Amino acid sequence: MRWQLVARNAAADLELPPVPAAPMVTLTPDQARVLMEAASGSWLRMLVLLGLATGARLGELLALRWSDMDLDAGVARISPSAQVVDGQVRFKQPKTLAGARPVALGPTMVAALRRHRADQLQLRLAFARAYVDEDLVLAKADGSPYRPDSVSTMFRKLVDRVIGDH
Repeated sequence: MRWQLVARNAAADLELPPVPAAPMVTLTPDQARVLMEAASGSWLRMLVLLGLATGARLGELLALRWSDMDLDAGVARISPSAQVVDGQVRFKQPKTLAGARPVALGPTMVAALRRHRADQLQLRLAFARAYVDEDLVLAKADGSPYRPDSVSTMFRKLVDRVIGDH
């Protein structure tokens, strides 16, 4: 059709079979506790904690900025998503308005975020001009963004190691 070699697309009238929806995989409270314990002492701890607290997708967590957080009100605004495009981390807005949403944060999560913010500000001072100011909640020590594909691999290894046994 594109090359205009046929007058009509014979596949246009095909009815495709429905694709069954993949079941959503969720953690039990025991699995969540085990995962949190396994992630403690690692930067993945904050990723796991935020993921459990918000239900946000990995790309959404990695795109979360401090300007999206209202810790006094206990609310995070989930909106853009981190993606790798042409080898670079880019932040993409959701396709629909429903993709941008506020999420309530409990007092434990707010306290953890306040501690995390203080630690991040110390790193910013240590790196001085070398600090990459992307305002990201989950950033490397120098402030630069994590690659979602790399984080996914690290997270999958953690989950396979600790949840695979439960």
